Amino acid sequence: FAATMSVRVLVASCPDLTDARIFALTHPRTGAAVQFVRTADALLEVHRFRDSAIPRSWLLGGQMEMVLEDGSLLLATPFDPVFLLLSHLDRSRYTPLGDALSGPHAAALEQHVASLPGIQRRLAAVCDVKDIDEESYVRLSDVKLLEWLRRKTDALTRHLQESKLVGPAPAAAAAAA
Repeated sequence: FAATMSVRVLVASCPDLTDARIFALTHPRTGAAVQFVRTADALLEVHRFRDSAIPRSWLLGGQMEMVLEDGSLLLATPFDPVFLLLSHLDRSRYTPLGDALSGPHAAALEQHVASLPGIQRRLAAVCDVKDIDEESYVRLSDVKLLEWLRRKTDALTRHLQESKLVGPAPAAAAAAA
């Protein structure tokens, strides 16, 4: 995957990264600038893995035929774009999404996140939405947000249990006994 003339090895779960773009946004949990990849219909967070104790490199074949001295690995994992928008949403009033986006990465949020296919549907899961004169206005809903977080937590718990990464939930274990 080439970006601005630098070559990196990127592993992603998306089948087509042809038009993908790497860009920086503020991470909602840490506040640090983090790299993301936008594909046609998904947002991926980029994680960099490297072992500074042991020098590594990549041997790239195909048309490139080169040795890449930077042996780090970039892993792109799916990221729910709603998490990036939450801190910009207002609980007290309806606002057009574009007007709500602010901060150092507002332009990138609007270009890469607010324009994702299905983002209005995703926002409706955490916001009250009003359509006025062909423009959508959103207001963060605590009730919807808590339900959305509960569904995400339940889905993660089920996945971890099915993968045998954790045991059954305490309530389920007590009921089985």
